[in-house]
Amino acid sequence: MEVYLRGVSYKGKLLKLMNKYLSRLKWLPLQNRYEVYESALIANKMLIKQNKKLQKEDIKKIRARMRR
Repeated sequence: MEVYLRGVSYKGKLLKLMNKYLSRLKWLPLQNRYEVYESALIANKMLIKQNKKLQKEDIKKIRARMRR
């Protein structure tokens, strides 16, 4: 009886470790997903700033032409 209980408890301990490992493993592919999203947001903000700068320069050129 003691041997059986020891075997069952050992098997339970191994299954607990295995389940813990597998539950961490399933989230591994999603680990960098938010970082990719953040980098896309930053790139988009930089593009918007660049476009606004180009628009201001074009407006200055148009106003300069109108003054002639």
